[in-house]
Amino acid sequence: MVVDTPRRAVDLALRCCGPLADGSARVARIRDTLHMDEVQVSGPILEQLRGRDIEPIRGPAPLFDAAAS
Repeated sequence: MVVDTPRRAVDLALRCCGPLADGSARVARIRDTLHMDEVQVSGPILEQLRGRDIEPIRGPAPLFDAAAS
């Protein structure tokens, strides 16, 4: 399937997962499989990782910038 923007691709993929409450999607984003030392995760995953031997290097950031709309 082809869509015109990365944002639409993620929106479509999440809709295929069934109904989700706003902010409840568990999403992880990697640069590629050779660079797994940094992973961008959604809020629900970040909450689950708290208290483990994982250190956040940045605060919450949007998944897409304004150009990806």
